[in-house]
Amino acid sequence: TSISIFTLLFTADAATIHVPADYSTFQAAVDAAQSGDTILVADGIYSGSGNSSLNIQNDITLKSENGPANCVITPGAVRFFNLHGSNVVVHLEGFTIRDACQRQSHGLVDGGAIIGNNSLTIDSCIFRNNSIDIYQGDGAGYGGAVYNAYSVTNTVFVNNSIDIDHVDGYGSA
Repeated sequence: TSISIFTLLFTADAATIHVPADYSTFQAAVDAAQSGDTILVADGIYSGSGNSSLNIQNDITLKSENGPANCVITPGAVRFFNLHGSNVVVHLEGFTIRDACQRQSHGLVDGGAIIGNNSLTIDSCIFRNNSIDIYQGDGAGYGGAVYNAYSVTNTVFVNNSIDIDHVDGYGSA
């Protein structure tokens, strides 16, 4: 019974934050979210400042209202997000994430679209045309779309890549 009471108390405090109705960008919604909250994203194409390079430090759910065909994130020459710390729990559901590119002249590059952790779960997403590009020197790349996720289900990876001038990359998905 004590577990049931704890679960009830935890979920009673959880809020649903709507993008763009409550906050116009992902980062503004993430900044307002508390651990346990859900950020529910309306149909549309999201890009630009505040919709990429997200700094996520709380346990949250990022979910589209109507699935990946209707909710598209195009980060451009940056990642969608990078999780900070191994204890941050993020559930990502129902997005298309396309055209993210991590580009640098040398060194190690992870996750073209997302750097996760051992607690990231991804469900019902599409990752398309995301990449890592290391030019003018030796380097290594891991995860053209996603680097490090605990669980990936019902998700499609299409045309994600790693391009390194002098060393091979690993795992273009």
